[in-house]
Amino acid sequence: MNRILYILLLSFLTILGFTMFQQKDIGHLSFSFAGHTFETNLIVFTAAVLSALFALLVLARTINLVKTFVLSLGDRRKARMSEHARSALTQGLIDY
Repeated sequence: MNRILYILLLSFLTILGFTMFQQKDIGHLSFSFAGHTFETNLIVFTAAVLSALFALLVLARTINLVKTFVLSLGDRRKARMSEHARSALTQGLIDY
């Protein structure tokens, strides 16, 4: 189902791009907020949005890798402590 949606979105964007190219219209965008105005065209805006999306995906992946690394360190520490406790118990070092 997702593939069909992606194919339809890609087809729509391709048709839109060819239509804009044929009419020599690159799409003028104007943003204004709090007295500041930013003007750009659709191609630059799309590139900026895709770059921001890529940066967010890289950031999310990096956070996930760091979280996995920290959790694996904790698991290794627990395993090491458990092994140390077992060896101490078998050697009779634990007194009750």
